[in-house]
Amino acid sequence: MLVGIYARRSKEDESNSIANQIREGEEFATKKGFKSKTYNEGSGLSGGLTLSDRPKLKELFDDVKAGVITAVWMRNQERLERNTEVFFQFSELAIQYDLTVYLGGTKFDYTNPSNFLSGGIISMVNTYTRKKQSKDTRKSIKDNYKAGLTHGTPNYGYMKEDVTRKMIQHPEHAENVKLIFKLSLEGNGFNTIADELNKRNIPTRYNELADRLKLQPDYDVDRYNSYKNKKWVGGSIQNIINNEIYKGVRTTKHGEVYHLDNPILESFYYDKVVRHLKENMNNSGKKVEHKYLLNGSCTCGVCGKAFTGRIIKVGKNYHYYQCVTKKHGKNSCGNLRVRRHVLDNLIWDIYFKNKRMLDILDVDFNAKGVMKQILDITKNLKELNDSKETIEEQKELVIDAVLAGTLKQHQIQSRMDKLDKQQAEIDEAMFDGKQELLKCTDTLQNSIDRNENFDDVDSITTLEDKQTMIQKHIKNMTITKTGKQHTLIQLEYTAPNVFPDKLVIDRLYNWYALPHMMKVESLTDKKLSPDKELEILKAIQKDFNI
Repeated sequence: MLVGIYARRSKEDESNSIANQIREGEEFATKKGFKSKTYNEGSGLSGGLTLSDRPKLKELFDDVKAGVITAVWMRNQERLERNTEVFFQFSELAIQYDLTVYLGGTKFDYTNPSNFLSGGIISMVNTYTRKKQSKDTRKSIKDNYKAGLTHGTPNYGYMKEDVTRKMIQHPEHAENVKLIFKLSLEGNGFNTIADELNKRNIPTRYNELADRLKLQPDYDVDRYNSYKNKKWVGGSIQNIINNEIYKGVRTTKHGEVYHLDNPILESFYYDKVVRHLKENMNNSGKKVEHKYLLNGSCTCGVCGKAFTGRIIKVGKNYHYYQCVTKKHGKNSCGNLRVRRHVLDNLIWDIYFKNKRMLDILDVDFNAKGVMKQILDITKNLKELNDSKETIEEQKELVIDAVLAGTLKQHQIQSRMDKLDKQQAEIDEAMFDGKQELLKCTDTLQNSIDRNENFDDVDSITTLEDKQTMIQKHIKNMTITKTGKQHTLIQLEYTAPNVFPDKLVIDRLYNWYALPHMMKVESLTDKKLSPDKELEILKAIQKDFNI
């Protein structure tokens, strides 16, 4: 007789190792004098899957139908299924082909009505347990996400706080994540970033696992060498950059969204990097050596591609911003380049040093409105809390009614279920309200911080700090330059309630705000006669059809 040994282990099943199941099956076959064939479904396949999704079980069915297998051994019925449909398919197979079935060391006869009934009950219990575990797991994940706790292995850059299980920043990995995003915003592709991390000898997670593995006695040398030789690759970088966890957004597989209170990156910065991914994907060549203040923030007004810094060597070295298509010659979109100092001075000096940006952002902030919102949310939270206390009192009344004998068993469950549902809805509403309250208080704090940041703007000197300040407030700049040396700059702000801004620079570096062509400032401080000013304004209006 050839007995088929079927083995399976789900992800949650730590105690039922595949090796142990196969060993037990082979010992059983040897003891009975049977030959055996193993059907190893492996780890990670749920018993709730259908027959078509379990290749080894399907192979076993086919071998039984072909007469190859006349007996089956498995440790218990849970190894076969946690799905009543599979139970009935297997029992029908056993009856039709006179299959001898052993569950552990016990022979199980499906033609016996008592056995069939008990097997069906076990199957229904298995199905119920699986669905309950799935529901409990989903609730556990949801609760962990709400509380900012870890669930499973934290994403690279984060770690589990030992006592509270809070998801916190890993001191070294978080800095590596910041470096990855910085390199991406500078125009580097995924593979280039990976090469840079490898050049800097920044260890991967596998490298660190190898170091821990080596501390174990009798460690697996092949596994150690495999982990130790793992390098950063473009796919890993892509996965990191495309993961919103780095701006604090955690999404369950069912689409529920929660927020971390200590993200590695600010949301505006993460969004800016992701927006520019398309331009960086094919950029795997030499890294740009010169730093440009507005790289990653500018878009070509003609073709919509990136408008980036570039050095032009004609006798002397000149630094420009230009469309990325310009370096391809005949494929250029036709937009002209702009001197670096012209754009840099406009954005940094006028918008930040001279605090034009602060006036713009004041439009977005309504202190009275935010305070009213805070008061409304606080009032609503108090009402919800009162309702929750009322439900607790009603539960106590139900218990009192049970003790007094005025409620029957079926009435108890119905009322308690209803109260539990109401309580769960209140908890959900209170959580959402607290999240909104946090947003409002953050808005107030951001307004205070913003004013303090602009008070200290003169002390900001490094390129990186200036870029961070710019990217925090400016979402994008669209640049269009004509042959008459007029440059149109359209600015989109990160603040949600501020309309885009438009400025025109003339060839004498005077700035004019649209739509009324109001003069803002001049880079050269050169005074123009009224006639010259009018001449320039007419030329600009004609150039851009204003």
